[in-house]
Amino acid sequence: MFLKLRGILVERELIRDCRYVTTIEQLAMFLYAMGHGVATGAMCEHFQHSSETINYYVNHIIKAIASLRFTYIVLPSGTDPVHPRIHHDDHFYPYFKDYYFNLRQMDNDEDDDDPPDDPHLGVN
Repeated sequence: MFLKLRGILVERELIRDCRYVTTIEQLAMFLYAMGHGVATGAMCEHFQHSSETINYYVNHIIKAIASLRFTYIVLPSGTDPVHPRIHHDDHFYPYFKDYYFNLRQMDNDEDDDDPPDDPHLGVN
């Protein structure tokens, strides 16, 4: 999966090998930072690069991955708000059920045209 992600980023020319940091190392820095949540100092020691270099490449990968959002992230449709694979899986659906219920409640609250009941809001 790591090499597949690297391949996608390189193929779309979102990242490239640099003089001292390969695309594999750039992606490894990003995944290490996101996966372990370590401080920059620990990453400097682990990857043997300066904090400026680490921050530059981690931020560069973040921007590269963010540019893929419209390709790989699809919002649910109104008729099928939860993917069928999740909806029929007892392990995942309870979490999405609560999330979906809260979204529906927020939609219903926005459609409510009644004034608020709080007398301190100054509705005259």
